[in-house]
Amino acid sequence: MIQPQARPSALLLTSAIPRPPSCGRSAAWHNPQMVSVRLPLGKSLVWVLSTFVILGLPATSWIYWPAVGESGVLSPEADTIIIPMMASILLAVLLSPVVCGITWLCLRGSDNAGSPLAWDRTRPIRSSIVTLCFAIPFCFGLSLLIDEFAAPPGWHGLWWLPYTLVTLFWLAVMRGSALSKRNGR
Repeated sequence: MIQPQARPSALLLTSAIPRPPSCGRSAAWHNPQMVSVRLPLGKSLVWVLSTFVILGLPATSWIYWPAVGESGVLSPEADTIIIPMMASILLAVLLSPVVCGITWLCLRGSDNAGSPLAWDRTRPIRSSIVTLCFAIPFCFGLSLLIDEFAAPPGWHGLWWLPYTLVTLFWLAVMRGSALSKRNGR
């Protein structure tokens, strides 16, 4: 009696129809130990996302602080709102090499952004370390997201919602890109 072949325990969520490597798929496409979900993000779109992470901080700050100032919740004897607005520009300048460096390191050697849900079962320690490095700032961002939703009605904290979501998405894409590249080599 012929025994049926056992299917690999890994799950590829990319497609039910395998395609040859010439279709622009990475090595993770053919690696049965790689769990992945592909997003249609090329390198250029990820760099645009990184630009939004950098420039979104001062842009959001320049919308948020005038709204808080006009709401009347700040003391009239307090400092001016221009201090945190200018500080956001300085912070964006200081964060830009960090964001660009992380983006470059995660994208080098690959044609696309990879998968935010990537997990390499052949190298679980590497996958765990990379996930932990991106999970710490991601959890901080999730706590900020919860604070934005738990703010009292009429509070201007929701101005930060789009920036927080873009930053969380950037962290997820960077984690997936770091794990998706050079798999199977």
